[in-house]
Amino acid sequence: VHGSLNFEKIISRAKMCDEINAAIKNKREEFRVEIRRRQMDDLLIQRRIKTGHNELGDYEHIPKDKRLILLEDNIKELKIAMKGTEIDIPSVTRFLRNVRKMVAIPEDSPTNILFSYGMASILLQFLSISYINEEELQFEASWILANMMSSNNPKYFEEIINIGAPQALLQLLSLTPSLNVAKNVMWTLANIAGESIKLRDVLLKLGAFDIVEGIIKKATTVSEEFCRTIVWLLSTLSRGRPAPPDEQILRVFPIFAHIILRNEDEKMILEAIWALSSIAEMGNRIKEEFFRFELIPKIMALTRSENLTITFAALRVLGNLTNSIDEFTQVLLQQGLLDSMQHLLLSERPLMRKEVCWCMSNVLAGTPAQIDMVLRHSISDILFTAVQSDEEDIRVEVLIAFGNACLRGETAQVRELVHKGLLEAIFQQLDEDSSPRLLLAALDTLESVVTRGFELSIGGKSNAVIDMMESSNFSQILEKLQMHREPSVYSRTYDIIEKHFPNTQMNF
Repeated sequence: VHGSLNFEKIISRAKMCDEINAAIKNKREEFRVEIRRRQMDDLLIQRRIKTGHNELGDYEHIPKDKRLILLEDNIKELKIAMKGTEIDIPSVTRFLRNVRKMVAIPEDSPTNILFSYGMASILLQFLSISYINEEELQFEASWILANMMSSNNPKYFEEIINIGAPQALLQLLSLTPSLNVAKNVMWTLANIAGESIKLRDVLLKLGAFDIVEGIIKKATTVSEEFCRTIVWLLSTLSRGRPAPPDEQILRVFPIFAHIILRNEDEKMILEAIWALSSIAEMGNRIKEEFFRFELIPKIMALTRSENLTITFAALRVLGNLTNSIDEFTQVLLQQGLLDSMQHLLLSERPLMRKEVCWCMSNVLAGTPAQIDMVLRHSISDILFTAVQSDEEDIRVEVLIAFGNACLRGETAQVRELVHKGLLEAIFQQLDEDSSPRLLLAALDTLESVVTRGFELSIGGKSNAVIDMMESSNFSQILEKLQMHREPSVYSRTYDIIEKHFPNTQMNF
């Protein structure tokens, strides 16, 4: 288990996986939309470089309206200093420093004024190779530009692209400017990459990974903050869907793996684990790297981190890895996945519990042996409690998980689930006042159980599940749902009745 995986053998077996297993895991995408939207908000957020209060001087205490006037005056003076055959470098640097301090006040950063005065083009001019020896000048210019690109306004990013900022910044970075300038430039690039997949791909096509690798190789003694910025940039370049090409991810994966395994800096671990959570959504070739680098034990340990953001990202890695072939899931189970999931399923945070249940639905879409591991573990009892009393989103996930088990499990396993009260739990959700999403999940799971009903009866002469439903008056609940106000609900109910109750007296 703990050795290396024979990837070619796994892939050949994966190609022979039956269509049911693929369908079960593919349908999970519909229920991940909300989580993934939140993920993009969390992961692709632009950041500002903050200036210390001591550096802000009097600007922080000047009223906003007066500060904006001062900002415009400094920009005008800056443009005057740029006129003539030779630029007044000391004056330009001084005006840029003033602008930087005013822009660095996060409460009311006047990004719109900077763009309206054409500051993006001016800053790029100073960030060209012509000024590479003017470290102080480029430091101030790169700091301002990084904060300008912390905006969420798409039109600003469109302007930055139109004036060739990615090309100019990557060219400067490739020439290894001072470390302080390089850090600010990478910060700017990370903000650009974090805005959208389109902009991320622009940077990738321009060779961003190559240039950052060059920085890493050349840098000898660097600050902790510099390292964090590199990791953040690599992280933003590695995230999102569609994913970057496999060959590019394979090049940076060892960096993230090293941080997870060897680094103790919490901020770098956070960036690395967020990147890995996105990478874990990629194909099986990339997912195998998690096992090849023996990352699983450390990632499971991170699910118990005191930093809940790290915990959630580690959980997402594990969930994404279970959304693949059964061989990967088996390794995860044998390395303690269920213990980690049970711990998180007891979390006070609903989103955490929801993600755990999604992970468990992937596991229960696996092999009978994997389903048996879940049923023999105490986590199964917690799942039964959750489906009856937890928040609606979590009940939906647990219903789907049990539905997967009924489709993939052996007859004895389905019988065990029924004996534990699965039918009762399903019909508890089939209340007319439940949301359509919960009703549809319950109806889907019900059909998964009903489909196995003949296997559960003695001699297979009747459908044991239908018999149980009729003796418990559950069938009356289905009849009422045929009149539900939501078309998708009454249509799904009608389909189940027509398919599985052809000889009953139900009213259509």
